[in-house]
Amino acid sequence: FGRAFALGATVAGSVAGIKEGTDGGLPRTHKSGGKPKVVVLGSGWGAATFMKGLTKEDADMYDIKLISPRNFFLYTPLLPACTMGSVEERSIMTPVRRLIEGKAEYLEAKCESIDTIKKVVRCCRAVQPSRSNEVAYDRFPEGDVEGKLIFDIEYDILIYAVGAQTSDFNTPGVKEHAFFFKEVQDAHKVREKVTDLFEMASLPTATKEERDRLLSFVVVGGGPT
Repeated sequence: FGRAFALGATVAGSVAGIKEGTDGGLPRTHKSGGKPKVVVLGSGWGAATFMKGLTKEDADMYDIKLISPRNFFLYTPLLPACTMGSVEERSIMTPVRRLIEGKAEYLEAKCESIDTIKKVVRCCRAVQPSRSNEVAYDRFPEGDVEGKLIFDIEYDILIYAVGAQTSDFNTPGVKEHAFFFKEVQDAHKVREKVTDLFEMASLPTATKEERDRLLSFVVVGGGPT
């Protein structure tokens, strides 16, 4: 992506590059004459580590915008404890604006495309529904739909830290029958499903064979979650 940094193993290098400023060959100013514009895509481990690694003095050299559809950083290693109720959700969620306070501006939007020639990131978000009490709506709709806001953000430096989709390793049946475990919503689904199975198994109409089937759980993977 031109002057873009892929985060992850290169977080430290990205922070060092920003700190070095013009000595590292980074643009001195934006074409408008103002500070160089930095766009950070994502609010996960890469983006959070990058922002925490910048001092306010370093950040003040740039006009930084962090763009992500998720307005909080999620501490995923404690997601299982959140699922079982031993840890509250809010204790593993840090608001993005708290992480970037005094360093950057946050925009809750989804990146749809990147024009590396014009150095522009195209973002989208849905407008609020007509009913003021409606909260369960698709905030980041796909395709060309009514009520979709589209706007462009210019950049001189792009920090690409959007993470990756959970892989099913092309195993047949995983997407249709398994629960992925990466977001707070995933923890909700697992907890609701487990609770529902226990309640079904406790009914007097459930046979022993049915209880054994309902209370059989399979965990695939040996990572932190």
